[in-house]
Amino acid sequence: MSPPLAWLAAIAALVLLWLLLVYNTLVTKRNAVNNAESGVDVQLKKRFDLIPNLVAAVKGYMTHERALLERLTAIRAEALAAPPARCAPLSDEAARAMETVFAAVEAYPDLKASAGVLHLQRSLAEIEEQLAAARRFFNAAVTSYNDTVQSFPASLVAGAFGFAPRTWLSADAAERRRPDADFPRPCPPMRTAREVLSADPSLEALFAEMRAAEEARAPLGCTAAAASLFAVLLLFGSCSALFDKNGATAAIVPAVAGIGLAIFAVTRLFRLSTQSDRAAACFGRFVRRTVELALDEGQYLPGAGIPESVILASGLYPSGDEYDSGDLVGGKEGSTSFHFARVLSENVEIETDSDGNETENRTTVFSGVWFIADFNKHFHSRTRVVPDTAERLFGKRLGRWMQNAGNRGKLVELESPEFERMFAVYSDSQQDARYVLSPALMDRLTQLGCKHRGLRAAFHDGCIALALPDAPAYLRKTSASTAEALAAALLRSISPYVSLVSSLDLNTRIWTKE
Repeated sequence: MSPPLAWLAAIAALVLLWLLLVYNTLVTKRNAVNNAESGVDVQLKKRFDLIPNLVAAVKGYMTHERALLERLTAIRAEALAAPPARCAPLSDEAARAMETVFAAVEAYPDLKASAGVLHLQRSLAEIEEQLAAARRFFNAAVTSYNDTVQSFPASLVAGAFGFAPRTWLSADAAERRRPDADFPRPCPPMRTAREVLSADPSLEALFAEMRAAEEARAPLGCTAAAASLFAVLLLFGSCSALFDKNGATAAIVPAVAGIGLAIFAVTRLFRLSTQSDRAAACFGRFVRRTVELALDEGQYLPGAGIPESVILASGLYPSGDEYDSGDLVGGKEGSTSFHFARVLSENVEIETDSDGNETENRTTVFSGVWFIADFNKHFHSRTRVVPDTAERLFGKRLGRWMQNAGNRGKLVELESPEFERMFAVYSDSQQDARYVLSPALMDRLTQLGCKHRGLRAAFHDGCIALALPDAPAYLRKTSASTAEALAAALLRSISPYVSLVSSLDLNTRIWTKE
């Protein structure tokens, strides 16, 4: 083959290869759009499936809303027979009608307290959240597909093979006009120090016992120190006299006095240790009882912590050579259970120089507070939120390539620019990631990330885990003149962690796992 023909063949092969690559990319992205659309259809079907149960639960009570219930039933029958393009508007109309029914439930005490109606309300809330996530997932897939279809020169291949742009899903005018829900003002996450002391007056006596033990330590320490000093001087003087033949007899008196003072100093030191242990025990009981009374289902276990297996299951940090966790605090706010503990994980490396001397080098894997709360949502995947250092250091294109090149999982691109600038998200499921990371939660995590540099979060096993590096210590002893002042200082130290439940708004909606 002549050189010109060889060059033409090579160019033709490259063009064919490019055509195959673009075509396969378009097919992959079109299938992703179809898959996302099926996810929306599944949630719409779940919404329609609630209608017969809702009508059956309330039709015996709501005689004045019978027309609305009949319309609900008609909407479902029409949607089941309608083409897919007509199904979404009918589903939105059905959702508004169901919300009207639930609003009317407030006028019927029996219905308002009915377990069946409450379950339907929770189910509708869950479905609406999953539907919102499915729509966000669909719109993200459509955006990626349309970008490829409409970009030159890929648009030439798209036009030749019939790849047409798709339209996004958006809220209708009625949904845009819908006002925000008027949620009740949340209760304080903890009781105050005064409320704690009122609930258990014995804390005052416990504080008085602790102060008495602390006050007894000072004179004991001074007496022991003075006795030890004089005992040393007397014993030293008696030993010096032994070397003088004429002073051997005179050394007996200071020796006996020195030994007596030494025994006295030892007894004082023993009593000092006893008082120190007594003060520490009183403080421990004071802390434990304060936490139990300040929090719903509160508990404080100083010797317990977060198991390392839980840290590793989150995927946020690797295993360290040495691991320690303690000062476990647990409780419940509203319907959300939580617990947190101090965690320190380190790698230890031993270096040996040419002379055989060993040097220990420690590298911190994680040091701070680990917080875990019940997320109250259905999801079976694992989603991780980590600081976006790659894009910050190397720019969007190179940083995004580096993020995808790792083995952390599939990178998820979300809609919040502020959140994306601060965090990178990896998940086993794109739709689950958008389900747990709603726009409101992304805003709250962004605000939390500004307060806690290096914040990481994981969603797995129905829980949210927050890693707060270098977080302040809590429940430490402080100087306080009254029991109330000490209780207030202790509660202030755990307040930043307890308030994470309200900061993340985990109790605003009633989720269910039943």
